[in-house]
Amino acid sequence: MRDSEKTKLQILILLAGLLCVSFFWNRSELRQTVPAVSPKKPDAFVSVQTDEVPQLSLLNKAPSSLQVKRNIFRFHEAQNYVPAIESPLEFANNPKIAPPAAPEIPDLRYLGFYQEKKPSKVKLAAISNGGKIYVGGVGDVLADKYEVLRVNDDFVVLKILADNRVIRFSLGNVSGTAVVVNPGN
Repeated sequence: MRDSEKTKLQILILLAGLLCVSFFWNRSELRQTVPAVSPKKPDAFVSVQTDEVPQLSLLNKAPSSLQVKRNIFRFHEAQNYVPAIESPLEFANNPKIAPPAAPEIPDLRYLGFYQEKKPSKVKLAAISNGGKIYVGGVGDVLADKYEVLRVNDDFVVLKILADNRVIRFSLGNVSGTAVVVNPGN
């Protein structure tokens, strides 16, 4: 071995020795600074609690000083509220109350689509409504009633402008089989 290699080896051994000494030195300091865990007394953290005797005289007191002028659990209602229907049976047999009817689906039929050739490749939908045929692409408003949201090979999605409902019409099916995507506002 050459002299330079010997000195490099000696420096390496010296550094490794210093590393070992510092490691053992720090371990011995940690043992000295960490306090030993002593068992805790079971009653050391128990606090003294006193039971307070409730004032039973308050139960016999007249409610004149505790008058409430309104029922805080009935918001925005009159003082003398009388329910229109007293029992659930009466509610079930009342013909005046009926569940809200589903909004009517317009008489539409998705006839098909037409896709333009290159370069625009715009897809147009053909829709019939009451004997009239309307053709439009995505974003177009047909008959001032329907906005075309999506045109697909098998279905078209329209927004009914009168009530903001979104309805999906399948190809060739009558409007009774349409799927209401968004019931609107």
